[in-house]
This record gives sequence, C-alpha cells and structure tokens, in this order.
Amino acid sequence: MNGLGYSAVVIWLFGSFSFAYIALVLYLINYYLPRFHAATWAKLGRPLFQQPLFRLTKMAEDLQKWSLTAKFMLMTNDYAMLKDPRLTKLIWSIRMLFVGGGALFLWIFLRSQRLQ
Repeated sequence: MNGLGYSAVVIWLFGSFSFAYIALVLYLINYYLPRFHAATWAKLGRPLFQQPLFRLTKMAEDLQKWSLTAKFMLMTNDYAMLKDPRLTKLIWSIRMLFVGGGALFLWIFLRSQRLQ
C-alpha cells in the first residue's frame, strides 16, 4: 500500500474510533444514565452535553462534574454495583475505544516523528 492510501486508512480508523467514542459517551450521559440510573447520574452532578461545557461563572462545578464522570467511565468499577449488563457493555466499549484511540494516536505520532 502506498503512503497516501496508508494515511487515508489510518485517518479513517482514527476518525471512526473518535466518532464511536463520542457517540457512546453522549448516549451514556444524555440518555442512558438519566433514564435508567438517575441516582448515579445525580451523584455525578447531572452532567449534560446540551449545556455549555464550561460556563465561566460555574467553572469549578463543571470541572468537578466532568472529572467525576470521566472517573466513573474510565477508572472505577462503580458501575458494577448497579448490576446492569447493558451499562457494563457500554462502559467497557467506551474504555476500549478510549485506549484503542489513544494507542492509535500515539502510533501515528511516533510514526510521524520517525519519518521526519
């Protein structure tokens, strides 16, 4: 595969990972948690992507909400206490896309450094 075709495939893969990750996070935050696990959503501070992400007047509160949400999705096993198989699959899909996208980004970065 020539360099241009190879680059197109890598860009398509990275874009696909990014799109899927964002779509799953939006689904989890805006639909699934509020509807099926309202108490957990409230514990996270009721984050929503519909409001401006960071309002200057409430920046500390917004940062806390999003850090709790990121921790819930990527670092803790709090979701397991809810005993919801669909939530478990959703969380693990988000984690795999995050790690896969990060690894692909790192690989692209290292390859671009090597080519210079």
